[in-house]
Amino acid sequence: MPVVGLENRELQDLPFAQLEDELAVLASHLYAGTCRWLELVAEVDRRDQLVACTTAAWLAWRCGLTPRAARARPRRAAAGGVASHPRGVRAR
Repeated sequence: MPVVGLENRELQDLPFAQLEDELAVLASHLYAGTCRWLELVAEVDRRDQLVACTTAAWLAWRCGLTPRAARARPRRAAAGGVASHPRGVRAR
């Protein structure tokens, strides 16, 4: 059986409550990772040590973002990232 088929079969066998729990846990990891990533973007932007490019241009090149998305990240990072959650909650 191909790997994709095996992975799908394993997902089909999971109880629904476990699916819900895993989704919630992975969402918290995404939020925590996004928070940390935005903190790092803000620090790179604050230090202003990139040579011959902007933070947005560097993010587009190094992190594979579209230019439009890359321009929004330093602004979002400077504004406090995921502002709807206090830092202590995001980092859990």
